[in-house]
Amino acid sequence: KAFDLLTVANRMPGIPLGGREPGKVNLNTVADVRVFRAVLDPGQGNRFLPTFVDNAWLTTILPTRSPKWGTATYISATEDEVGVTNPRADRPFKLAGHATSPYEDTLFRTTNPQPASVAYPFPMLFKDAPQPTQNYIDDEEPHRKAWNNLTTVSDGFLVIWTVGFFEVEGVTLAGPTLGKELFDKVPGDLRAQYSAVVDRSMLQVTPVPAPAPPPAPGTNGSKPWETKLLADANVGTTTITVEGGFLSATTMNVYNGGVVPDVFDLTQTQLRLGTGSTIVTLPAIQGDGEWVTVTNVAGVAGTGTVTLTITPTTRFHGGSSRVGNTVPGNPGPQPLFDASNPANRHLVPYFTRLEP
Repeated sequence: KAFDLLTVANRMPGIPLGGREPGKVNLNTVADVRVFRAVLDPGQGNRFLPTFVDNAWLTTILPTRSPKWGTATYISATEDEVGVTNPRADRPFKLAGHATSPYEDTLFRTTNPQPASVAYPFPMLFKDAPQPTQNYIDDEEPHRKAWNNLTTVSDGFLVIWTVGFFEVEGVTLAGPTLGKELFDKVPGDLRAQYSAVVDRSMLQVTPVPAPAPPPAPGTNGSKPWETKLLADANVGTTTITVEGGFLSATTMNVYNGGVVPDVFDLTQTQLRLGTGSTIVTLPAIQGDGEWVTVTNVAGVAGTGTVTLTITPTTRFHGGSSRVGNTVPGNPGPQPLFDASNPANRHLVPYFTRLEP
């Protein structure tokens, strides 16, 4: 479970510790071995072969994650939804902190079945027997490579839905009973189909107390942006150096999910440093997140660094910590949310009606 708590800064520019990390593949949604091959992609510098990747997929990942995949009895549900005794349901991989079993629900899931000669089970992406014969460089290499490229959750979704009109023949506790479908000339000609891309990594929660005016009705707030600290910021710090482009004493730019940097006016702007909350519950502090106010922007154009003068910090923030304008998180159901509102384009970048 320590792997959920221990991490290092991402080496990619613009990817802060605690921020959005693009490019990872959700192992729970992989349906083709070719995707898994692309993740591990053994090359000349690796100590494992393509046959190892295929065997891991066929003997461990698919049989333990989706035991009835490709059969008529497979159901698109998880054990958490229909019960662990249902052998037709998926058993998804989870983060260690949310797993029922310390290993078997995570990317450390053991091979199935275990070789009779193995005294202790070893994770599915380990090449050979466990300690004391295990060689760290050789045997654990596939797992180390996969760990950096795999995830168990998704933030980007393609949503397709169809709208039709039907007669209602009756209503019970189980719901309405539908009858004939309404049509003009041929069945189905009044149906409407829509498609949308949803990016949940852009969701934000309203902080308490709110540091800015509340979002307009039907929106989730302004487009989030983030960068990272380039040096530690101790308690009481009034000057921080961040990754970005210096433009003027009030503006800077950062690459915010595109090839063209976004420009931000930071005059008297409140920024969020760190992640999580500073609210103390029980004996634990939930995070190092805090709001500071920018009073000045300094730097030299073209250097990739910007110095911000801020109100004093109250928490320690390590180098590579997140600096942004929002508190990322899932705000829960939003009944008034309007996907067609241009202010929500960062959340729903694609929305259209599909033509037959």
